[in-house]
Amino acid sequence: MPFIYRCDNCRLASHPHSTEPDAAHDRDRHRAIAHHGLIPEDSITEHPGLIRSVISSVVADLANSTSQRSEQPQHWQQIQKTDYFRQAAILLGAGFVVLVLLSMLFRTGR
Repeated sequence: MPFIYRCDNCRLASHPHSTEPDAAHDRDRHRAIAHHGLIPEDSITEHPGLIRSVISSVVADLANSTSQRSEQPQHWQQIQKTDYFRQAAILLGAGFVVLVLLSMLFRTGR
């Protein structure tokens, strides 16, 4: 997950860092140079990556769907029972797993 340092006074942001200490180093350097050691209004924020955003939205959708399962229209329940729906769900799940594995593979190479 990238960490980004932002200085509200200067309206500047650092490039994304892979760790919070790296972003803190940018913050300390910026404070020393631009603000002569003073502490401006600034922050280090953690931004979720694409995979984490997708996972959290899928989990939220699953939580909603399980709580509203009894309220689903009859035709939707019939569609879910078909082989086409099952195959599509398997392919989407497999594609998601492949994306996660590729993301992990390329992330470890950095």
